[in-house]
Amino acid sequence: MGAASFLKSEKISQNISTIKTYCEELKVDAFYISSFDQFLNEYVPLEECHRYYFSGFTGSVAEVLVLPQGKVRLYVDGRYYEQADLETNPEELEVCKVPASTTLASMLCEDVKDLGIKTIACEAERTSAAMFDRLNAIAKVRPLFAGELASQVEFNKSVSQNEITLLSDDMAGGKVENKLARIFADANMNEAYFLAALEDIAWVSNARGYQLPFQSAFMGKALVTKQKVHIFLQPNSKYATSLTKHSHIRVYEVDHQSFSKILDQIIREEKLDTIFYDKSSLNLFDLEMIKKVGGQKLIEKAGGLIPFHSIKTKEEITILEDAFDRSNKAIFNTVNWAYGRMSENSFSELELSDECLQSYKNEGSTELTFKTIAAIAANSSIIHYSNPSAEVKAQKNDLVLLDSGSYYGPGFATDTTRTFLADPKVEASPKQKEIYTLVLKGLLRAQNAIFPDGIWGSAIDAIARLPITQYGYNYGHGTGHGIGINVHSGGVRISPLSVNPMREGQVASIEPGIYIPGFGGVRLENIVLVEKHPDFEGMLRFRNLVWVGFDPRLINLDLLNVEEKKWLAEFEAECKKRGNSFN
Repeated sequence: MGAASFLKSEKISQNISTIKTYCEELKVDAFYISSFDQFLNEYVPLEECHRYYFSGFTGSVAEVLVLPQGKVRLYVDGRYYEQADLETNPEELEVCKVPASTTLASMLCEDVKDLGIKTIACEAERTSAAMFDRLNAIAKVRPLFAGELASQVEFNKSVSQNEITLLSDDMAGGKVENKLARIFADANMNEAYFLAALEDIAWVSNARGYQLPFQSAFMGKALVTKQKVHIFLQPNSKYATSLTKHSHIRVYEVDHQSFSKILDQIIREEKLDTIFYDKSSLNLFDLEMIKKVGGQKLIEKAGGLIPFHSIKTKEEITILEDAFDRSNKAIFNTVNWAYGRMSENSFSELELSDECLQSYKNEGSTELTFKTIAAIAANSSIIHYSNPSAEVKAQKNDLVLLDSGSYYGPGFATDTTRTFLADPKVEASPKQKEIYTLVLKGLLRAQNAIFPDGIWGSAIDAIARLPITQYGYNYGHGTGHGIGINVHSGGVRISPLSVNPMREGQVASIEPGIYIPGFGGVRLENIVLVEKHPDFEGMLRFRNLVWVGFDPRLINLDLLNVEEKKWLAEFEAECKKRGNSFN
């Protein structure tokens, strides 16, 4: 289950009928609707997620294709197969389950070709320039501007009033001017980056706002030059005066009309020759707007500032270590709380989620990095189950999956998953032990891997997945993602499709799993730092940041080889040293 829905099925049916009629009025064969807001965020408030209004699906990531005739097509990856089936009406929607061998966008585009779609509409402010190019290569795309779809369908608004604040240099992991020097170290022209990715802007400006769910960033756009971070905010935005007093930051409150004028003024003042942009993180509306000003100065450059902030500095690593020390303790305390409740009676999913939140607050949390997944028994097989129930209560032999993360003062994300048996006094079943131990094998083998500098993330995925597939299981998600200011940060990806090179300084998750609908699921997740191997030149290894012990009752030692038992013993010894072991 996803976030708590607010639309009744009748309203969703009405919206579907309305947009189908609108397609006929527009004379288009289909309408593409993304999950994004204008900033192309992963976590969008449900009120702002237009895809939800035509599907009822509450997960964070999906794509929708509306056809004037026939069912709406909802594209989801393996994390959401089960959830999408539970949340949608099969009479109105077809859940297109995208395999791990491809992407949502690729499968949708293939369907556009196979269905003979010649014309397709989209919302310019919620469609990336990259997706527009892909669609436009196979059909004629009609972008809608200035709320044209909102004139047909009623959408709610979610407005944040949180103030944007400036961190001290030590909390942010470095000075703004040093980051600018690093970005433009090799520049030989008057270059700049136009930024729409909120993580990029938060990182380079050392500012945080918590203006969207589960993000420490703030809503805005930016033009970054050698001398300045020019930040463009909506009129009447709230921000601390310290932001305007910083010698390397300038803040502008703009609407669509004034934005172009100010951008043109900056380009002239700083005599810019080149403005880089990333079409994957820039919506079509913004690209068309900056094209009018930047013209031939605009050059596409994939990734934005990801190549810089995905490689953590020593100062940022220290900040992350402190954040994970806090989160480790919060998770350990939450699991111990659950054990205590089982000795008295039981606990519900909602109570577990609430206790986890309180445990994070006790460690200084300012915000969660995503909605806590607190799943009991069969619900633990729903990979991104995030609507914990007050009615679902743990029985002694139930698997419990807890996936959570938090922000602290500096605004860097944490993320950890532990699965445990509800009652510490009972024995796990052979099946529970088998799937838990196989997932543990995958985690241990991946996090203890030694690998060449620059190897693709897909190789690490294969290492984690092999012990699981050898027993006939698999999991429908990647093995790992980057960690930074966003909980899902770019630059590093560990999945079957990843061609991202592994580099020193990256921070990533390792989170294999096994999920059996109707029975339950297991996921174990640690976060690791990529570092040079001390003995082997040109080789890398991982250094673990998560020290929360595993559930010993769920481990079948007979399934572990000698090397894996050694790794497990070393890990548990460190957890015990830190006071976070369940042995």
